[in-house]
Amino acid sequence: MKNDLKEIKDLLAEKERAKAKGDFREAANICNVLGRLYLGKEHYHEALKQHEEEAELSEILGDREGEGVAHRKIGEVHLLLGNDQQALQHQLTHLELSEKVGSDVEKQRALATLGNTYLTLAQRAAHIDPGIVERHLKKAKDSFQESNKALSKYVNQFLVALYHPELKGSVTDREWHQMKCRLLLNFGIVEEMSKNLEQSVHFLREAVDISSEYLLNEDCFRSRYNLATVYKKLGEHEPAHEQVEEAVRLGRGLGDHDSLCDALILEAHVLVCCHEYRAAKKPLLSARKLRLSPQKREALEKQLKAAVKLYRADSELFSLEREMRKERRAIYEKMADLCCTLECYPIAVELYMKVLELLSEKEDKAPIYVSLALTYKDDGQLDKAAEFYEKELRCHMNNPAEACRTLLNLSICKEKDGYAAIRPLYEEAVKRAEAAKDVKLKVRALENLSVVQENFRLSEEARKTRTEANNLRQEHGIESSEEDEEADQEIEDDSDVELSASDLEEEQEVMPRATERQAARKQKSLMQPVDDYGNTQLHKACQDGNLAQVENLLNQGHKVNVRDKAGWLPLHDSAWKGHAEIVKLLLDKGAWMNDRGGRDCDGRTPLHEASRWGQLDVVRILLDRGASVTVQDVNGDRALDCLRAWREEKGPVDAELNECVALESCMIDLMQKAGCDSSELTKSPEVTGIAVVGEAGPSGRGGRSLRCGVTADEDMRAGLHRDRRSRMHNKVGVSLYREAIRNVKSMATRNRQKSRVWDLSRMQKQEGRHASRSQLRNEEDEPPSDWLVPDEEEIPVVSPSIRRGKDHSDATVLSHAPLQLPFSIISAPLQFPKKELKVKLYETEIKVVVLQGENPTCSWLSQNLNELLLKTHGNSLEFEVELTDKGGNALEEMQTIRGLLDRGVQICAALRPAASMVLPLKEIYKFLTHFFWEVPSVTLMERLDASGMSGCLDVSGIPLAGKPIRPLTTSLHWAPHLTGLCLAKTPVWDMVALEEWRDVIGRLRELNFLDLHCCGLVPFHIETLLTPMVNTLEEVDLGYNALGEEGSDLVTNLLTCNGHLRILRLIDCDLGPEFFSSRLCAALRGTPLKELDVSWNPIEEEGLRRLVNSCNPDALTRLIASNVLPNPPLLSPILCLKLTSLVHLDLSHNRVKSSMVLAHQSVSLVL
Repeated sequence: MKNDLKEIKDLLAEKERAKAKGDFREAANICNVLGRLYLGKEHYHEALKQHEEEAELSEILGDREGEGVAHRKIGEVHLLLGNDQQALQHQLTHLELSEKVGSDVEKQRALATLGNTYLTLAQRAAHIDPGIVERHLKKAKDSFQESNKALSKYVNQFLVALYHPELKGSVTDREWHQMKCRLLLNFGIVEEMSKNLEQSVHFLREAVDISSEYLLNEDCFRSRYNLATVYKKLGEHEPAHEQVEEAVRLGRGLGDHDSLCDALILEAHVLVCCHEYRAAKKPLLSARKLRLSPQKREALEKQLKAAVKLYRADSELFSLEREMRKERRAIYEKMADLCCTLECYPIAVELYMKVLELLSEKEDKAPIYVSLALTYKDDGQLDKAAEFYEKELRCHMNNPAEACRTLLNLSICKEKDGYAAIRPLYEEAVKRAEAAKDVKLKVRALENLSVVQENFRLSEEARKTRTEANNLRQEHGIESSEEDEEADQEIEDDSDVELSASDLEEEQEVMPRATERQAARKQKSLMQPVDDYGNTQLHKACQDGNLAQVENLLNQGHKVNVRDKAGWLPLHDSAWKGHAEIVKLLLDKGAWMNDRGGRDCDGRTPLHEASRWGQLDVVRILLDRGASVTVQDVNGDRALDCLRAWREEKGPVDAELNECVALESCMIDLMQKAGCDSSELTKSPEVTGIAVVGEAGPSGRGGRSLRCGVTADEDMRAGLHRDRRSRMHNKVGVSLYREAIRNVKSMATRNRQKSRVWDLSRMQKQEGRHASRSQLRNEEDEPPSDWLVPDEEEIPVVSPSIRRGKDHSDATVLSHAPLQLPFSIISAPLQFPKKELKVKLYETEIKVVVLQGENPTCSWLSQNLNELLLKTHGNSLEFEVELTDKGGNALEEMQTIRGLLDRGVQICAALRPAASMVLPLKEIYKFLTHFFWEVPSVTLMERLDASGMSGCLDVSGIPLAGKPIRPLTTSLHWAPHLTGLCLAKTPVWDMVALEEWRDVIGRLRELNFLDLHCCGLVPFHIETLLTPMVNTLEEVDLGYNALGEEGSDLVTNLLTCNGHLRILRLIDCDLGPEFFSSRLCAALRGTPLKELDVSWNPIEEEGLRRLVNSCNPDALTRLIASNVLPNPPLLSPILCLKLTSLVHLDLSHNRVKSSMVLAHQSVSLVL
């Protein structure tokens, strides 16, 4: 606010300086800016002064165009102030000046603004005088039509409007389309007010399309809002809801809270029309949080209270018995009144009709007739309103005062029938007022009659009637012709409605973005690290055992699964510290029980941590909650191994020993149920398998391997047990580690390879970080094999972590290698790999380690790759792994891996759908993008999702080329039953795309619709796509591709191979007369083609005659050949009499006269 005032003050000073210097043009420009600023702040009089000064300065400068713009602004301000005639005068001045200047742009704007002015006047008179409304609408429509003529030169049914020559260069393409969009929007509003709703939908949909394409968000908002309003009037509530939802989405980004409030109120109205009374509160509650003007807030509160009362009444209705007619009738009437407040008139009529049904024959029905008449009147259905006023009049035959009021209302509804039809009604109303001896009512009737007479330009009669009314007023001392208090009572005052907490229960769900951002900032501040190790407040509270602080943080919105720098969760901290109550609380709040930590956590779960440090209470809690006992860390240790190591190292007292043994037995039982080998359950915690030591003791979570027998003295162990953050160095461990490295040699790659390798944990995160934690397997689901270690990079032999306050170890960390799949479980005695094999799965490489003495087969490799993918993605996908060599030749199942290695064969893998695969294409595409290292396209996923309903995949307009196309085309292997494929405006000519789409089209055995228009193709491309030629097509569109005469053979083959082809479009394909060769003509005669479109091709008269003579006379029903004769006139008539099935012939834009076309009378001829 202060910035705006400062800007205005600076501009005023700048304007005075410019005027003092004599720079009137700069001063006029500043006046224009000031006027806009004042207008935005609703300071209309100040804005008016600035624009008037701008007009004076422009007149001094002789700038007629600037003067016209100033008059346009002045007119707009006058219109906002309610000065209708002055507004019209200034808009006409703007039009006159633009015509004198000869500016087509300003003329178009002047006409559009003039039309907008008339449209606003019509809207203001909508509830006053239908005759005035009709006149204003006609003037508005005329202005908009003139504006459209100035905007575009001509519009035909095939091409969009061409630029007017004078406009070209004056405005950009986007500005031109914005003008067009606003004109269409105005046309739509005029047609809506004229009750031409279908035509209104047509204009508004065009406006929506243009504004969406050119990102004209403000115009798109207005277009969708008005389109939703029209759909609501048509009773098409589903499309109305779709449009208003989009309008709300756009409105949130515009910053105009009043307009957004209007859209939210409309959404509530649409939901009420759908009988969704509870849901109707939600948008109104959302609007309640916006910054609104006082008038808008007052209207919103009225709407919200009505919606709350409507929901309450509907709930109350369900509790009533069917026999309780009186109570149900009262509720129906109340709900109908509330629906009128919410402008849901069709629903109100339904409810009033239910009230009528519940009334007995003896009960008075006049009040309901009045309500129905008023509802129809508000809805603009005056004929229906008049029908119920007549019914009410029959009920008041013995009540002259009420009959008078009814006659006055009836006369308003019948005003469009002319003065002769309504004059008897007013005369009868005056007689009834006299019979009732109600002078006020008689005065009211006479004054209403005088207004009608003035509208019908009966000045003399109007003067006499007004004089009679004034005489009665003076004679009886009546100060004004106020309507009596009972005439227009409010349905019900909503001011007494109190919104309870239950009524506002959805307020949090519809919290505006500002409030959401505040909540997000608060949550972010809670999770800021408090030390150098990345600990958050929750980490610290879990380490310190502060249960109250943990509860407080979680209640304030702190995330329960937040990591420190090393990757530990708060649950890991509370587990190794032994804080059992905090562990329970975190698990109740959704903590990830089987989480293996981050990169520096060596794959240890909270159960590993609790077992490693002998926190038996926590171990029991985790086991009771279902923690997995089969998960291994990077050293191959399970929780059972950790617990045994702790027992042997610590030597617990008897009570702890008994509990520890019991827990070990429990873990063994769970592991046996999970299918673990019995030999693994009985092995001691001595050195087995790969046992590499990096430090002397368990100094932090990244400490030594618990499977190593090298230990320090008891004092050091005690110190480590008290605080595992201390860091010890052990030269013995380092020497053993280095010796192991020398022996292993090639087991781990020291230098990180640059090739793309499959990162399992990253894929899990892309599939959904939250979902992955909730879908962790229990013991029963854990596979018994150890050949897969799902870590982020490759299998590290040891990873001495740096846990917060720990020092660096002397040990050297193995460099990571790609994910390895050893053939057998690594166990003692140690076997070293001899060969490595790279398997390429699309763009992802997987390394397979073949151990010494083993000779696996391709069948084994395929099966294990399949298990790998299933383990990563659960059982949601069903597929089979197909192995081939680099040339695409399939490998036999019994071929040995070693034999392939010896021959240097590059093994490639591909996924093929299983027979029972029913997953949506969207999910398959998203899954496959991981293997091609591509980011899933949101637009493509939406199109794939839609194809599941329609059976037709539409990827038109999406720039797919090169490698990004491969995830899509590969996913279509799972969709052989697609019946339609639209590739319009897609770069199919790219060689990679061409091969991929050819493969897809060849697999679609039920394809009957193919759209390739505007793809930049030549005959070679299309022949490649359709080889081998598809024989199931029924509709093909090859328009806007450069086929030329070379495309004749292509089209011939297409017609010959597709005996079911019904529709063929070849629009603007650069076809000449020679295109219609003898082979093509023969194919045309034998095909059952029903529709053929060759428009905008220079086939000339010769080609047109060949075409007409070659078409199948018993099949062709529609022939479109618009703009195919560049050199008219025709030398002789075109004979179409033999085309007996023809019903539509389009020869437009050929300058052909009807006398030159001989066809049957039943043919619809377009020239």
